[in-house]
Amino acid sequence: MRWILWGALLFAVFIYYFVVNTIAKADVPDAADADPGLARLFLVIGLALAVVAVGIKYFMRGRLRGAGQSQPSIRGEQAYIAALAIGEAPAILGLVLGLQGATKEEYLPLFVISLAIFAMLSPVFFFPATEKE
Repeated sequence: MRWILWGALLFAVFIYYFVVNTIAKADVPDAADADPGLARLFLVIGLALAVVAVGIKYFMRGRLRGAGQSQPSIRGEQAYIAALAIGEAPAILGLVLGLQGATKEEYLPLFVISLAIFAMLSPVFFFPATEKE
């Protein structure tokens, strides 16, 4: 189930990028109308969200290892879903920038941040492997 959720949200990032680059190109305003301060603000927010998502991962891994649990609790599953949602947020910010007419150099880093978060949050990396005794 974790892989399905992870894959679906990861696929959504690619859909957002596809929408910005193909479908929405005809309807976006001129790049001159885009606010350059907004792109910088969204980039800072995207980086902060990356730190939060990866922080959730390491916090939960530490709690699972500290408790000696072999299977994550329901709180671990909830934290995983929250981290995935936070990981998708930079791509949504990139979608918003793209739809407002920002250049590719302004919105592409947000999609890359989101992909990097998803790479770090795959179920294999999020949930610690237990050692069998």
